[in-house]
Amino acid sequence: MRVIRPCTLVLLALALVLPQAALSSQRIVLLESFTNVSCPPCASSNPITHQFVEDYGTPLVLNVQYHMSWPSATDPFYLTDTAANDAVRAYYGVNAVPDLVTDGVNAPAPGDYAALEATVQPRILTDSPLEITVSTTVVGDQITVDADVTAVSDVPASGLVLRIALVEPYVAFAEPPGSNGETEFHCSMRDMMPAFGGTAFSITNGQTLQFSEASTLDPTWQDIYAVVWVQNNEGKEVLQAAASLVRPDYAMFYGGMKGGDIAELTTMTSFSTVVSNVGAQSDTYDLYLEKNLPPSWAASVCIGATCYPPFITEFEVSLASLAQQEVIIDITPLETTGSGTVTMTAISRGDGTQAWTKTFMVMTAGDDVLLVDDDGGEAWETFYTQAIGTTDKSQAIWDASTFGPPTSDQLGHYGTVIWSSGFGPPTVGAINGLTSYLDAGGSLLMSGQLIGYYSFSGGAPLEGQVFYNDYLGASFVEYLFQSVSVEGLAGDVLGDGMAFDLGGGDGADNSDYPEDLEANGDGILSMEFSNNKGGAAVHLNNGTYKTVFLSFGFESIATQADRELLMSRALTFLEPEVSAVPGGQVGRAFLATAPLATPNPFNPSTTIKFDIGGTLPTELKVNVFDVRGRRVATLHDGLATPGPQSFTWDGKTAGGRNVASGVYLAQVQVADMLKSFKMTLTK
Repeated sequence: MRVIRPCTLVLLALALVLPQAALSSQRIVLLESFTNVSCPPCASSNPITHQFVEDYGTPLVLNVQYHMSWPSATDPFYLTDTAANDAVRAYYGVNAVPDLVTDGVNAPAPGDYAALEATVQPRILTDSPLEITVSTTVVGDQITVDADVTAVSDVPASGLVLRIALVEPYVAFAEPPGSNGETEFHCSMRDMMPAFGGTAFSITNGQTLQFSEASTLDPTWQDIYAVVWVQNNEGKEVLQAAASLVRPDYAMFYGGMKGGDIAELTTMTSFSTVVSNVGAQSDTYDLYLEKNLPPSWAASVCIGATCYPPFITEFEVSLASLAQQEVIIDITPLETTGSGTVTMTAISRGDGTQAWTKTFMVMTAGDDVLLVDDDGGEAWETFYTQAIGTTDKSQAIWDASTFGPPTSDQLGHYGTVIWSSGFGPPTVGAINGLTSYLDAGGSLLMSGQLIGYYSFSGGAPLEGQVFYNDYLGASFVEYLFQSVSVEGLAGDVLGDGMAFDLGGGDGADNSDYPEDLEANGDGILSMEFSNNKGGAAVHLNNGTYKTVFLSFGFESIATQADRELLMSRALTFLEPEVSAVPGGQVGRAFLATAPLATPNPFNPSTTIKFDIGGTLPTELKVNVFDVRGRRVATLHDGLATPGPQSFTWDGKTAGGRNVASGVYLAQVQVADMLKSFKMTLTK
């Protein structure tokens, strides 16, 4: 029997639990990447995926890479198991490489580290209903994979299948095996046991099932290990993954679901984060809070049941193996509008190289335009801000690479949103937020390359295709391999009289993959490419929302004068036809005032008051939680009509028991708008 080594680290499948109790299972995210040794863009995207897995570590993220039969049908990795590679291609409908699937969803576009983080981190922070442990036994040329699957909560009653892949961590060639120049390959699938179709099964909460499969090893394979995952064929979601890898003594994760928010003055925003010990040994973590806030703003931290005053910025958290601790960061904008950030760094004492840093941002509402910088960390947003600055519109910037995509609630503070998408479409979560924002009466300018290509690649999420066709008013035709010129259509509100180059000049000179499109539905063609007369831009006004879509990068327009003219015309077209209300919601209910508790501190009771705007009834939830996130009381859960609202909490649980003195969190949710604030019970 030999020891199996991983891709580059020695880590194991884990269960993440709250201290003292095994309440949930840490989700290990599965990436499935698709490539070919003669695919030119694969040579640049594969190293990014590999680096991401290296940075996060295999207790959190696993990668299984499949090789397709094109462009080169003689790809040696494809030929190792043609049946399995063909089967997974058919399962996901992959028809282009590179491609990337995350936990069964065809996203994000490959080659974008920031988009990977935005897609993977929410999955890491979402508990799995399953725990999987995996081991391998090698005797001669025979390998046996044993896997135990335990349901720790309810799972789907049908559609479950267990898949096993044998993975080779690293293969190096003296000469490239294909035409794209790659010589190093990571996490390559060598065999599926017994086949990609896997083993169908059903399981109930509390039950453990054991699986075992055997196969023959090729003597040229090195350091083979097993990756095991459970997938729901009814939707393709991967519920949990694990690998037969040795877990290190010290490994950790620090992160949170939300990275930024938009708030009114005096309204506190709470960011819930988690420190997780995913190593084999107990460890202590040093936490350092750095503030970059306007002078009057306040920021403080709560760890467990202890809330610290704002002047304390260094903290200590000790955790047993496989334990976690919630850390809440509160930011309150006071007196001065603007934006501010705080950055929390968590460092392991057991291994100082284990460190995570997370930045949180709050900006105050009130500007006309929100620019969402979603270009993967490039500096192209400067071309937008300069052009917006020549109009009469005030602007705010949201860095999606750092803070994740804004929600529909956050977008709703602005009459117009401009989305710089770089290369590829927004994530599914971002698209869901955009569609909700537009359905509520918003206006959007979107610009980027390869948005259509990745939206309509085989297996791509349906949400992206609906967004492209119905909300952007476009039909994808093809992408172009060249910088081109654009001409506006005579008489069009955007394009009339315009003509400009993409590339060169004082622009970003990044026009690598502009796309031909056609108008679809309510969309109206505004511009076309000079060389082939394919569509380059559309605009849409269906009476509910307005959109402008540029199938090229706005930043690649060659002259400042043309960028300024196009931005001015686009913002004029997108101008809201009625005064915007929070959420951009005319008629639809919204949280019109920040909820407050009076008195606060209180004993024995306090009253939570706020106003609901709009004219339509809405779902309203008013809950009280303790600092550990456990719901203490529900004050309202049902329909409410717009107008003043008032709910009294008597300091008791839903069962009528008096709660202890301390800090509690009141949470008010009106439709998709959520606000929280602290209340202190003193006895």
